Amino acid sequence: MSTTKSTPPILLDGFESIIAISGTDAGAFLQGQTTNDASALTTGNSQFGALCNPKGRVITLYYLLLKDDIFYMIVPSTLCPNITKRLTMFVFRSDVKIKDVSSQFSILGNIHEINTMADKNIFAEINIKEQPRLSFVIKDKVSHTESSNSSISNWSSTLISTGIPRITEATSEAFIPQMLNLDVLNGISFTKGCYTGQEVVARLHYKGTVKRRMYIFSSALLIDSGTDLLIDGNTNSSGTVVECSKQSDSTYTGTVVFKVDDFSTTPIPLCELGDITLKLSPYSLETES
Repeated sequence: MSTTKSTPPILLDGFESIIAISGTDAGAFLQGQTTNDASALTTGNSQFGALCNPKGRVITLYYLLLKDDIFYMIVPSTLCPNITKRLTMFVFRSDVKIKDVSSQFSILGNIHEINTMADKNIFAEINIKEQPRLSFVIKDKVSHTESSNSSISNWSSTLISTGIPRITEATSEAFIPQMLNLDVLNGISFTKGCYTGQEVVARLHYKGTVKRRMYIFSSALLIDSGTDLLIDGNTNSSGTVVECSKQSDSTYTGTVVFKVDDFSTTPIPLCELGDITLKLSPYSLETES
C-alpha cells in the first residue's frame, strides 16, 4: 500500500462538466470530431484530446471515458453549453444522442491517491497523469459543500506544475494542438482517419516546425488567460497566457504558449507586466515523426 500522503479530493462541480455521447453511431461520430483515436478506446478506459475548428484551432480540450457503451466527455464548465451545441450540429441523421449530464454526477480532482474501491458512489476514474498521480473521480451526485476558490486554485496550480493545459473561453480557438504540447501528451493520433481540423494538425506534424510551445511561467502579477505577452522593446507578441493561478501570497504560476526562439530561463521583462520566468514542462518536447 502506498504511504504517499494524499490531498483530499477537490470538488470540481461547476468547474468541469460532463457530456454523454450515446447511440450506435457514437464512436464513429466522435472519430470524426476528436484529435485522438476514439475507436481505440475500450470500456473503462479514457483518453485526452481536443476538439478543433476547421482551421485546426483548439475549441476545447477533453477527457473521454467509455463505459457501458456510452462515451463521457469532461470539458470546462464555461465551454460545456457551446460544446454540446456544436457537437449536436454535426449529428445529422446519425444515431447519436448528446446530453449534458453534469447534474447526475459530481466530479472531484484527485491528487495522489484515494481508495476508489471503498466508495460505492464511485462511477469512474479518469487518469490525467501517473507521476504525480492526478485523476478525475466521477461520483454519483451527492450533497457536497461548494468548492472554495482556494481549493480550485490548488487544483489549477497542480495541473500547471505538471504541464497539463486547460482551455477556457478566453483561449478557445487560439491555439493549434501542438502549441499546447498535445503531441507529447498523447492527445493526438496521427494514424486515425479524418476529423475536423486534421489537415492543419497533420501538416504541421509532417511538414512543419512547431514554432510556439507551452511552457510554465512564474510572475509577481496575476495575468489573465488570453493575454498577449510582449517582451519589453518589442511590438510583436512573443506568447499568450493559457492559464494563471495564485501560487503564494506574492507569486503566481501559469502556462503560456511562447515562441520557441524567445524561450529563456532567465527573467524576461514584459511591457507593463513586469518580469516572467519561464521553465520547461516536466516532460520531453521531443516527438517522433
